[in-house]
Parts: sequence; structure tokens; C-alpha cells
Amino acid sequence: MQSFLKNFIEYVIDWNDTITHTTDINEQRLNLQIDITLSEIQETIDAYVQEDAKEVIDGVGDIIVTAGYMPFLNTLSKDYLSEELFDYELDDLNILDLAVRIKFHVLTNQVDLQILYDLLVKAVELYGEDYTKEY
Repeated sequence: MQSFLKNFIEYVIDWNDTITHTTDINEQRLNLQIDITLSEIQETIDAYVQEDAKEVIDGVGDIIVTAGYMPFLNTLSKDYLSEELFDYELDDLNILDLAVRIKFHVLTNQVDLQILYDLLVKAVELYGEDYTKEY
């Protein structure tokens, strides 16, 4: 699943690169990405609270797309995709807990792949392997 996450984010980067010019990244573009990501996180939190599984699945994917793209916008480098991710027991954390943590990370500009990976693992636990096949 780690390779799925990294490949998916790389696809997002490459897709964005074909429709925008990464050399044109500025503070306004970064702030827009933060706002979009925070909006997706809130929509996912709302869907989780309302127990709307379809919207939670959609929201997790949207968070991975928007938050996973942020480190690239900050550095214009894909180097973060080579980070080693660790499988470990997530204990009692659920999608809501992870979404709130990601929200904090986005606000402090500290999004990393591990927390996005954790969110993906929880989504797969809840919705099964077919979840990743939607993408």
C-alpha cells in the first residue's frame, strides 16, 4: 500500500505539472492549496460524523490528493516520495482522529507521507482493499 500511496501522489504531481507551470508557484498558490486541503478535511470530518461512508471514502482520497501535493509545492521536489514509511499499530485512532491531525499538520505546514499513509490504512481497514482500486 505504500507504493500505491507514493505512485498516486506522483501521478497527482505529474498531472498538475501538465496543466500548470510549477515554476510559477507563489505564496498565493500555496495558500490556495492550504485552503483547498482544509476544506477537504472538514468535508471528510463532517461525512465521518454523519456516518456517510461514500463521502468518507471520497474525502480520504481528496485529502491524500490535496495534502500529498503540498510538500511538492513547498519544495518543487519529489524527494519526499522516497521517504521510508513504517507500518505500525495505529491503536485506537480512527479516520476522524487522523483527519484532525492532518488539519493541524496543514496549518503548520508539516504534512508528511506517514500521516497520509495512516489515513489510507484506516480507510482500507474500514472499507476493504477495493477502496484503493477506485483510483
